Amino acid sequence: MSTLRHRLHSAGSATYQTLLGGGGGGLIARFAALGTLRALWHPSYGITLNGSGVAAWRDLVAGYVLAQATPGAQPACNATGWNGSPCLEFAGAQYMACAHADWDTFFGGDDTDVVLAAAIDADASTAVLYPVALNTGGTSWIAYVTDATNRDTYIRTATFINAADGATGKRHVAVQSVGTAATIFRNGADVKAATLNAGSLTLTEATIGTRTGAGGVPSNTYFIGTMGIVAFYSTVSDHAALSALMTACGYGPD
Repeated sequence: MSTLRHRLHSAGSATYQTLLGGGGGGLIARFAALGTLRALWHPSYGITLNGSGVAAWRDLVAGYVLAQATPGAQPACNATGWNGSPCLEFAGAQYMACAHADWDTFFGGDDTDVVLAAAIDADASTAVLYPVALNTGGTSWIAYVTDATNRDTYIRTATFINAADGATGKRHVAVQSVGTAATIFRNGADVKAATLNAGSLTLTEATIGTRTGAGGVPSNTYFIGTMGIVAFYSTVSDHAALSALMTACGYGPD
């Protein structure tokens, strides 16, 4: 698979030819071929800058915007920070959020199948991190958690699923929920499966950099590190192919 060409677009730019063209389909088509793609954030596109901070990041599929209006809470944009590819850098107390009346409905139905996938490079010195989360606005959420012992964790209501210990550094993580079953993937490989608590969640906010609790207040536990592509799916047919595609886009793991 050939490496896709990157172009970093700032506020107001609408030049997205790379998304549509190229052999074998454009960027969106390549991700969509791997499952039921709902949203795709790519650091080369849809970035609105506030100085060096990222004020908004637009999803390329449905147009949803992760936003942060407070300058001190905005992650930085580094145009070459991930092996020459653009990425977002989170230094602590920085996050972005996108509200939605019901993210479950967005994924295809209440309490339905959900896959969250991202390229992340976490700072190993941080005890607990939340790179990507879907939140209820209360005390329940779907999220990655990374810490020094259990690098990838899935949380739903009060259920914790701890993945096998993993190396730090650049990697692709995906958490997949199908009914009450959860599976965690690292660099395309299945590393953990478990049974979840049953029950319906009304997910009203997507966040990167933290999870939120009641009233949308951040957890005060933040992701520290860099982030590349973020993708939301209802289903993924081939996680190894998804990892390979992220690598082809310039976001290869260590």
